[in-house]
Amino acid sequence: MSLEARVQLQKGTLALDAELAVSHGQVAVLLGPNATGKTTLLRALAGLVPLANGRVVLEDAVLEDTEASVRVPTEHRPVGVVFQDYLLFPHLTVLENVAFGLRARGMARGKARGCAAEWLARMGLSAQGGARPKALSGGQAQRVALARALATDPRLLLLDEPLAAMDAGARVELRRDLRRHLASYEGTCLMVTHDPIEALTLADQLIVLEDGRVTQSGAPAHVSAHPRSRYVAELVGLNLFQGRAEGGAIELPGGQHLVAADAGQFSGDVFAVVRPQAVALHRVRPEGSPRNVWRGSVENLDVAGERIRVQVAGAVRLIAEVTPAAVAELHLDDGGPIWASVKATEVTVYPT
Repeated sequence: MSLEARVQLQKGTLALDAELAVSHGQVAVLLGPNATGKTTLLRALAGLVPLANGRVVLEDAVLEDTEASVRVPTEHRPVGVVFQDYLLFPHLTVLENVAFGLRARGMARGKARGCAAEWLARMGLSAQGGARPKALSGGQAQRVALARALATDPRLLLLDEPLAAMDAGARVELRRDLRRHLASYEGTCLMVTHDPIEALTLADQLIVLEDGRVTQSGAPAHVSAHPRSRYVAELVGLNLFQGRAEGGAIELPGGQHLVAADAGQFSGDVFAVVRPQAVALHRVRPEGSPRNVWRGSVENLDVAGERIRVQVAGAVRLIAEVTPAAVAELHLDDGGPIWASVKATEVTVYPT
């Protein structure tokens, strides 16, 4: 592993106790609800926040170890940081901003400016070298901040929501640019985002942080297919249940049951996933093959592209995804009682 860290610290009401490992050359994306410690974790890895307990190792070099009383100062860590608001120095030109980290590490002024100019050329910003940050667009400022971080050749690149300040139109182009720059970066990258599209398109590894702890980590396809918390399930658009498998059925909290075709392979605590597209809605109790049928009520309707996501409240809460034609046919806009059904073959089960 390129980065191995155990970070324990207290910041206000947040108790951060996170353990993570990222392989060399990977882009790991840190996801999680607000106020769960994502930015604090990045700042701790950069040395901007001291650990109460823990250890940070980067490419076999110990950056911090509380038991051994080792703590490498921030300025001596081979770490580059792009903050959410970029933190460009307003009194310096764009060229001087990019050269700043190199000069701080002792590089001669002329050589630092030459290296900075090369990075601005890579970012397509050569013409802006003499400008002040206030003259830049949001996208240009983002690229300057990225160039400043990469110019020092960091072994670890930390990105704190680098596209958050962009409007929707600019984000698509900047996401493409960021993916291109990260593809040529030879170190390890850890990026914070709230955007599932950014996470799934940029990440080699997803790390989910909830309430200060890592609740799930793995390849995007695996995390998306096997969510282990309601936050992840909602993020990827799945219905997630947790219960106890026994005799081919899963007992859910509240006494409800979920029948799954492969539940007989498991015994004990399990997760079960149902795709919203697999949930059928009816105004009267359905007859025929569905093994799972629950009564509920229409709570809310949301447009999702060319489909409609229907939140069904009841003893078993579900999200169904149906066509606009089905909404009209079933008069779902009127709310009221509804029956939801799921075939046993549409339920995916895996251990907790």
